[in-house]
Amino acid sequence: MGDGVNQTTVMWSQNLAGDMRQLLRRDRLTLICGARPDAERVVHDLGRLLGVTPASVSVCALSPSVAATPERLTERLVGNSLLFDLEALCWKPWMNLAPVRFLRSLARESGVVAVWPGEVEQGTVRFSTPGRRDHVRENARGITVLRSRPTSFPDQVPFTMEGH
Repeated sequence: MGDGVNQTTVMWSQNLAGDMRQLLRRDRLTLICGARPDAERVVHDLGRLLGVTPASVSVCALSPSVAATPERLTERLVGNSLLFDLEALCWKPWMNLAPVRFLRSLARESGVVAVWPGEVEQGTVRFSTPGRRDHVRENARGITVLRSRPTSFPDQVPFTMEGH
């Protein structure tokens, strides 16, 4: 038998495996929102379900040396469909990226599912607050949102899904 985490993943995912594979379709961007531990649990559960190892954007951006350009960061992230630790994308003026636009460009070859460190509400993706250097506000059109939620039983799906 496996450990409790793998059993939990199998139990909630039995009827959703095909739907979850659709999240990795070309040009599809999915953001996971919610309390960080719950959201990261969802991306790691999806990784086990789909046979994909999630990647930390911060680690890819900063190690072994700092990715000094958006192109270099793209090279490091290509092939990583499941992402977490996206805060590095929001740092300003570092590379002056529009984080959602950057994620959409990564999703062109294969879908991207990423743990978003802020909120997605009323058709807008947000991080931080207005006036701060790390403030992000971008359009959520076409983005699928998984809202993580705590569960009590292993067969409960640990998120809700919505489209924008």
